[in-house]
Amino acid sequence: MRKMVSKSLVLALAAASCVCAEKNYDEACNKIEQYAQAAARSHNHGDEGGAAASIENAIAAFHHAASLSPTEPQAYLSAAQFFHNT
Repeated sequence: MRKMVSKSLVLALAAASCVCAEKNYDEACNKIEQYAQAAARSHNHGDEGGAAASIENAIAAFHHAASLSPTEPQAYLSAAQFFHNT
């Protein structure tokens, strides 16, 4: 039982700290752009690890935004622009 409670607590904490915790579609789309800009800044400063992390976060933010509203185009447009610039 204790092991199950610990696992549940870890999962709950991970979900609470997720980079894509936005419940609003527009905020989730803004996160795509913020992470894309962070990736570019990191790359320009020679921080390839930071750039890679920001790229992963941008992709996660896209998936989250698309799951909130799959028929809205903004998440797809933001992701397309991000991938075009990457």
